[in-house]
Amino acid sequence: MAEEVFISYGSADRERIQDLVTRLRQAGVTVWIDEAGIEGAAMWSQEIVSAINNCNILILAISTNSAQSKNVVRELALASEDDKTILPVFIEPTEIPESMKYQLAGIQRVEYFEGNEDQAIGGVLRALNRLGISTDGDTSSAIAKANAIITVPVNPEFASLNLAQCVLLTAYEWRRQEEQVPDETFEIGKSDWATGQEIEALVTHYEERLTEAGYFFPPEKAPGMKTVFRNLWSRMRLTRADVQMLHGVMRQMVRWKQHGSD
Repeated sequence: MAEEVFISYGSADRERIQDLVTRLRQAGVTVWIDEAGIEGAAMWSQEIVSAINNCNILILAISTNSAQSKNVVRELALASEDDKTILPVFIEPTEIPESMKYQLAGIQRVEYFEGNEDQAIGGVLRALNRLGISTDGDTSSAIAKANAIITVPVNPEFASLNLAQCVLLTAYEWRRQEEQVPDETFEIGKSDWATGQEIEALVTHYEERLTEAGYFFPPEKAPGMKTVFRNLWSRMRLTRADVQMLHGVMRQMVRWKQHGSD
């Protein structure tokens, strides 16, 4: 199986890159790097070329060292020619070298500076998520289960907020609200609102049956299709009676199919 991400870096940055690789792999991202360091190779090996051809994204670790590396420039050129998605990750404050400006024109950068790795890795993972790489901390799967999403205007160059900052910002905005807003009421008959666990069980029921029916096809698109499917449920406000009815609908459809096959 080909690795999803290829990391191009200067050999002098190997220690920093190993830290990034470890964090990415812990998040479930498959990563290919030249463990020996690209400057240590006598020639640009076919293995490196094959890894670039087969990856989905090339992470370009930008630093003073990589800016001076001819092999990094060659890897970037090969990825660009092969129309690979490129994610520039600055591992130190520096300027984009002239040899890389053409391929990186208009591409948003991500910072992974020394001393701020714990927070910076979140920005790298979010960038990978937006580019279609799933992680154990994939925000898209969490969003699919959310009933509401809060967005705030931030500086796009520093768009990462940690959990404490999010809590502080939300609490501050609540505190600012001086106007009394009447509670929203719904007439839901004799049933109560379904709990999160009940909704999750319903989604799982439908996913399992639809998987058996071959709905999530082709296999490589199944994770994305399931996320879209979950988004559908998160937009619904279901009562327990609704959940029971939908379970019954699916069970009856399965029974009908099994009966028709006999």
